Amino acid sequence: MLCLLLDHGVRVGEVVALTVVSIELAVGTLRFYREKIDITKAYLLSPATLRAALASITNDLISIEVDTPLLRGSCKSGAIIGALGIRSIQSRICLLGEAIGLKRLAIRDCRHYWASSAIVGGTDLLAFQEAGGWACRAALSSGRRLPISG
Repeated sequence: MLCLLLDHGVRVGEVVALTVVSIELAVGTLRFYREKIDITKAYLLSPATLRAALASITNDLISIEVDTPLLRGSCKSGAIIGALGIRSIQSRICLLGEAIGLKRLAIRDCRHYWASSAIVGGTDLLAFQEAGGWACRAALSSGRRLPISG
């Protein structure tokens, strides 16, 4: 979850909508729908995201349906149920932030971190707009795969 938010700038609604088949392990890509701009794109995974995806999918999700949510919720007994929702993700981000001394860390802070890192790292502005889902439709329909790690 953190890799998707911090390394790739994925919006929380996009994270919630991911399924197991959103990650193409063989080619190291993440394919997902950007509702805000009505486009499905494939993005190169950062090494950390690929490692996390491999561990999760091969260890935890071995015999599941293709439409199974990538991030699943759990009840207090520990049983896995349904998809992890936006509120659950926000709570988890807040707890993780507190564990490292950041009070009130929010999901949006993760996207801001990703954007700042990309710009400071010298990412081309057009590639940055495309990766963040802010570019015009003509640029997005070019079919290029974008390296969007921070």
